[in-house]
Amino acid sequence: MSSIDLHFMIKELKSLIGSRLDKAYHLENDEIILQFHTKGEGKRMLMIVPGKAALISESKNAPENPSGFCMFLRKYLENSKITEISQIGSERVLMLQLENRSSYRIYAELFGKGNIIISDNNDIIMNALHQQKWSDREIRKGLQYICPEKPFSLFDISKADFINLPDSNEMLVLSLAKDFGFGGYYAEELCLRAGIDKKISKPDKKKKELLYEALKEILSEKIHAMVVQNKAKKIAIPIKMEIFSGMEGKEFGSFSHAMESIYIEENKKGFTSVHQNSIDSASRIIENQKSQLEELEKEAEINSKKGETIYENYALVDEVLKEIRKARKIHSIDEIKKRLKGHAIVKKFDGQKIMVSIGK
Repeated sequence: MSSIDLHFMIKELKSLIGSRLDKAYHLENDEIILQFHTKGEGKRMLMIVPGKAALISESKNAPENPSGFCMFLRKYLENSKITEISQIGSERVLMLQLENRSSYRIYAELFGKGNIIISDNNDIIMNALHQQKWSDREIRKGLQYICPEKPFSLFDISKADFINLPDSNEMLVLSLAKDFGFGGYYAEELCLRAGIDKKISKPDKKKKELLYEALKEILSEKIHAMVVQNKAKKIAIPIKMEIFSGMEGKEFGSFSHAMESIYIEENKKGFTSVHQNSIDSASRIIENQKSQLEELEKEAEINSKKGETIYENYALVDEVLKEIRKARKIHSIDEIKKRLKGHAIVKKFDGQKIMVSIGK
């Protein structure tokens, strides 16, 4: 999810303001589902996938055993009311403000590996999905949360400041995608709408003005969610984009639904409990134990039949054993072996063990 994607998603998420948090769930791949109750609409679910996306979801598969992080969310945030939903500047960071007896904030980082941080109203970290440390910041309980924010927001920047932003030696489209955080598709769209060759570097003032106007035009668009087929990949877009003009697409009622349709398709297993790996492992152990038990039962049945056969022919076996004991008193083992050769019952004798053939 790019910064512009999040910009449009925020417009949909704001419909959750005033809703109360009923329950929190921790699913596979660190997905977090926050189930809200919205007056007049009932249950609504906010799905946050750290490092990827945040959207209003229609799917939920609650785990039977909530994780420690999930229990923390339930302890502090259940029955709290959302009072604010915003994007931190033009960063890929979502912020939720919740109020009950105290004030709390949820920061969802949708870049890199992602993270979900819970802080108090002063941004002091209370808990985080992942404890992390970099050279310039750290995510750990008790520290102040610091968002890796640029010195400017591309969504609020003035034309003069935009024109004065430092140039890059890279191609324009790459600089817009990486340095400005627009992502590849929006970088291409900006160049196309501005009528500028995407392969140039260091655009002049006039070209920067055209890019600025194109950016403002994109940000002011009304949501018109679609999923388009771009070569072998499906892409969810919140607005009509010229770069996808003429491509096969499917319209959706919301950007959330468009994104979720792709997410479900890419994750065929659907929304699975975070404990599913443990469940699968336990299931494999149980299956192996069942297989071993079946083998033991078969072996026990065979041994039982052998025992029954010996019991039924006990007198015959006992007589053979007595005769061999007598023979050992007067003959050598080699002589006994010669005498037993071709015997109807005794098939093998090595001086210690006797193999006999009885029954069917």
